[in-house]
Amino acid sequence: MDDGRNAIASARPAFSVGGQDQPKLDSGLLRLACGETEAGLAHCEAEFGNWGDAQGTTGFLWFDRRTLDFGKDFVVKIGGATVFSGAYGVVDACHRFDLAQGLWTEFVVERPWIGNP
Repeated sequence: MDDGRNAIASARPAFSVGGQDQPKLDSGLLRLACGETEAGLAHCEAEFGNWGDAQGTTGFLWFDRRTLDFGKDFVVKIGGATVFSGAYGVVDACHRFDLAQGLWTEFVVERPWIGNP
């Protein structure tokens, strides 16, 4: 592999919202599903933990709308390649709790586009 390519690459998704990298979203990811139909309509479902250190206290991380808010661009990259890019078209938040995982919130972001992101 002497042609400048690496044998190992990170498969961990990286997120940016409103043009700003969001390492707390990167590390808080629980589930990610991105896809595109034959017609070119894309979707992204990302589930993040929503309980932790919120500005010096323990609480909800994402409900203040400073990071995740309607109309902001939401970008998912894997290994430097963009796999989803779009402004919030639909946002759904679902709160869940169980004894094994504790409290978490699932956010769903969808945005259709024609062609590649």
